[in-house]
Amino acid sequence: MFQLLMNNEVDRMFFYRKLAREQLVCEVCELGGEIITITSAEEKNFRVKLARLLLEMWVIHSKKDSLTDMIKTYYYFEEEQEVHAILEIIFERVLTRESTKHTVDLQAKEQLLNIILLEMDQTTPLDYQVCLSNYDDLFHTLMINEIGYAIDEWKQEERYQDFIQSIRNYMENQMVKSNVLHIVQGKQFTFYREDGYKYSIEELRKVIIEEPLYIVGLDENELNLTPIVALSPCYIYIYGRDPSEAKTTAVQNIFHERVTYKHLQSFPFAHVE
Repeated sequence: MFQLLMNNEVDRMFFYRKLAREQLVCEVCELGGEIITITSAEEKNFRVKLARLLLEMWVIHSKKDSLTDMIKTYYYFEEEQEVHAILEIIFERVLTRESTKHTVDLQAKEQLLNIILLEMDQTTPLDYQVCLSNYDDLFHTLMINEIGYAIDEWKQEERYQDFIQSIRNYMENQMVKSNVLHIVQGKQFTFYREDGYKYSIEELRKVIIEEPLYIVGLDENELNLTPIVALSPCYIYIYGRDPSEAKTTAVQNIFHERVTYKHLQSFPFAHVE
């Protein structure tokens, strides 16, 4: 059993909606309109799931305006579109990403979640507003750093999108040089002509050198995206086991309808592992 004190009706309604969204198997009853008692015998990780829900309330529902003010005050962003993009990255980092032993920049998520779990272990009902007030200074400190991480990610994404667009613009002015290019996923792409001939690294480098790809920031030593741009095919078939693989996604973002993804079993030539 877990008891939660919420004396704000807007908070309670938000909380109930999130319980329903998460489909948490529990019984909820109110005492005096403020104390919410939640019991569950079916959910194995119910305590952690409930803590994550309260963390989402803390960051998105109760502190969104404070985060917006911090972005504008400490980092001098004014454009609403930019502020919104940074907020979305913060929400993703704090609420959806899983930290690992090698991840040091998701400490805000872990600290805030641990605070909630510790408060849930108390014998008295967790007073939601008092909890937020007690840890307001820590939240402020953690979020200042978190906003900095989010801005770095946003800038990297902006640079990446500019890079992708520059290649798109370049390709629009290039003649098609080959009909079909077959690509097999792997640590590094493997390229095949329409007749099944496998391009060697030396052949790819020769094709790349003949093109002024430096003007769009492509490195002649990069042998995944650069060869595709240099070969300028009409149709691209990518074969593999992971359609969301990063290199594959980049090719799809640039060439759009030219790209068809297929499972590795559909590769039409020699068997590939």
